[in-house]
Amino acid sequence: MFLVTFIVAYALTGEIASSIGVSIGANSIKTVTYFLHERLWSRVNWGRK
Repeated sequence: MFLVTFIVAYALTGEIASSIGVSIGANSIKTVTYFLHERLWSRVNWGRK
């Protein structure tokens, strides 16, 4: 996903440095969001016995 984010950011900005920054930021946010999502769902007892 890093490469896809980088390519899209580069297509929009035309700057490599900005594209790298956007890619790192976006993937960091995605990682934290995924981690928190999984932690929250592990507390839900639906379907467990």
